[in-house]
Amino acid sequence: MMRRRDFMAAAAAAGAIPALSAKGAKRRKPNLVLILADDLGEEALSCYGCESWTTPRLDQMADEGVRFTHAYANPLCAPSRVKIMTGRYNCFNYTAWDYLDPKETTFANLLREEGYATAMAGKWQLGGDLKIPDRFGFDEHCLWQIDDKRGSRFYEPLVERNGTWLDPEKQPYGPDLFCDFINDFILRKAREGQPFLAYFSMALVHRPFHLPPGYRAEGQEPNDPEGRLAYFKTMVEHMDRLVGYVLDTVDDAGVSAETLVLFVGDNGTVPLEIVQHGETVRGGKGKPTEQGTNVPLIARCPGSTPPGTVCGDLVDLSDFLPTLAEAGGAPVPDDVDGRSFLPQCLGREGNPRDWVFVHYNPRLNDKVTPARFVRGKRWKLFGDGRLFDLHNDPHEQNPVRPGEGDTSALQARRRLQPVLDRMPCDFQTE
Repeated sequence: MMRRRDFMAAAAAAGAIPALSAKGAKRRKPNLVLILADDLGEEALSCYGCESWTTPRLDQMADEGVRFTHAYANPLCAPSRVKIMTGRYNCFNYTAWDYLDPKETTFANLLREEGYATAMAGKWQLGGDLKIPDRFGFDEHCLWQIDDKRGSRFYEPLVERNGTWLDPEKQPYGPDLFCDFINDFILRKAREGQPFLAYFSMALVHRPFHLPPGYRAEGQEPNDPEGRLAYFKTMVEHMDRLVGYVLDTVDDAGVSAETLVLFVGDNGTVPLEIVQHGETVRGGKGKPTEQGTNVPLIARCPGSTPPGTVCGDLVDLSDFLPTLAEAGGAPVPDDVDGRSFLPQCLGREGNPRDWVFVHYNPRLNDKVTPARFVRGKRWKLFGDGRLFDLHNDPHEQNPVRPGEGDTSALQARRRLQPVLDRMPCDFQTE
């Protein structure tokens, strides 16, 4: 059962995206573009203080919109992708690695019901068969890892496009192929005047370390300590370039003022040492730490997103479904856990979260230790009772045990513990 919320009226009151076809014309639904980078913590972007390389197009996107500093994902990709698609915490719907239950409802399902043309390109990693993208709401798709045929996602990629397997030897570099598909979709739908949702689930910057086309790293090997960082640098730079191509396509299509573009990472960076704000930060992919879960989030819609804004509100991946639904005037299922951050994208106060909850049981292998936590901006409480003061202990080295700590620690525990108590737990390490 779905409940209908008058999202467009609420958005209009908050200063909605001015998607007008002509002066005095009826307001149109805004176009929506979601770009999800693979294995990218916030320390890997220069607009977040990275000093190891620059990301000029994402910096530009942040200059033209809103950059969020407290966005959080699951520590690994598959659980994050289930969460962002469904708006639900993993403890309620994540049952296996590389799998999304066909009974689930995604943001694409909701928006297609509202008249949106929908497309997805890039990394799937949600299981199923060749018909499953349509079941989850996508009219068109160009995807890697759509079933057990994994293959390469980069050079000679094994890709399925709208029901047809492409010849790997005849395809360009995978990330470029996916980007071209998304850009073609945007241009076609802009010409047709139909509101669109484009989900670009990027293959970059996931391992294996390699050089994208046109890049060089002389004297380096991709798997030695220095080579890993040198090759990763080129992968980040190419990812940034592809994001720029999408932004340019939106601009060239003449729909930038009516198109909300969201960019976010799916989990922390691989364990490489990156200089951020003068400090060496080691990527935390796979770990329920700040470096494993804090990801970049940027929103851009010229004329609606206040340029150069930095927002410190807490955002969770479950918040993307209600945000996209609110922008598109779609109903939201009653079991959705997220809340919309569309008002914050538009420079309004909105209804910020008090906490973020992460349930981390990826069901991948015995090497991954499950964990769950709830956190505000300062305090982070794990299910095993460890409490961390992130302002004074950002690397989570000195846990405050139950019964210990000053008044602020005790108050934080009283505030956060009830959240954990009401969330189901499917493992027994706590």
